Formats: sequence, structure tokens, C-alpha cells
Amino acid sequence: MPAILIVDDKKINRSLLKKYLLHAGYTEIFEAENGEQALEEARKIKPDLILLDIVMPGMSGYEVCGIIKRDPKLKNIPIIFLSVLSDVDNKIRAFEARGVDYITKPFEFEEVRARVQTYLRLFYLQRELERYNRYLEAMGEEKIKEIYNAQVSTIYAIARLAEKR
Repeated sequence: MPAILIVDDKKINRSLLKKYLLHAGYTEIFEAENGEQALEEARKIKPDLILLDIVMPGMSGYEVCGIIKRDPKLKNIPIIFLSVLSDVDNKIRAFEARGVDYITKPFEFEEVRARVQTYLRLFYLQRELERYNRYLEAMGEEKIKEIYNAQVSTIYAIARLAEKR
């Protein structure tokens, strides 16, 4: 079951999102009320998705996202920004911070559910692709060794044949 981290300084927003996600069948839902807590929780649980508010006291959502994206262990976690800020500049800034999506508050449950589902699916597909690439690299290395050994054996056999002649 995917782990989802909700980060918002307003308890009502966290509760509402958690209720929506529980209703959609997600059971591993974690909460943080500020940027520092978000980073602590993200490092502890390594969520599969983060729903991140932008305007929070202390550290903004942009700052939290930047720190997460610089952390090698967390950088691939998809982050969906949630904000009352609906202007284009803030949306662009969210995407420049490497967020995957931007939902304007007040949000519709079906929109949140659909986007969460989409980005979780993409996250798992990306993870599977990375695993498959590692498998192919290992197979490639194994085949290279086999070819090398076959070439060495062929050279040795040709050398022995030349000696006999």
C-alpha cells in the first residue's frame, strides 16, 4: 500500500485530505504541519507521494521541495503542490522546484484522487523501469564477460593450432 505524506499548516486541510484519501482506499497516510516536520517524516517513512502546501510558517513548500529534490534518497518522490495561490507565476515556480503537479484550493475530491492515483502509478512504473534497467545492465555485463571469455578461448585455440602446424 502506498505511503502518502500530507503537509499543510492547517489541520482542517490535513484532516479533509486524509478523509478523502482514506475513502479512496489509501491507508498509509502521514501528516506534517510544517516544513521541518515534513522533512523529518519524509526521511523516516520515505513516502511514495507528498501533497505539499506552499504557504506555511517558517519554511515554504518551495523550500521543502528543494531540499527533498536534493536528497538522493528522496529525490524521486513525486510532490503535488496544493495552494490557494492560483496565479501562473506560483504554478511555474512549483514546476521549477520539480513538483509534478499543482492543485488549487479549494480542491475537488475527484481531482485529488485522480491525480494521486496517476502520480502513484507513474512513480511505480518509474521504479519498475529502473529495476529493469539494472537487470539489463547486469545481463549486459554478463554477456560481455561471456563474449570476452569466448574470444580468449578462440585466440588460445588458434594459437595452439598454429603451433601444431
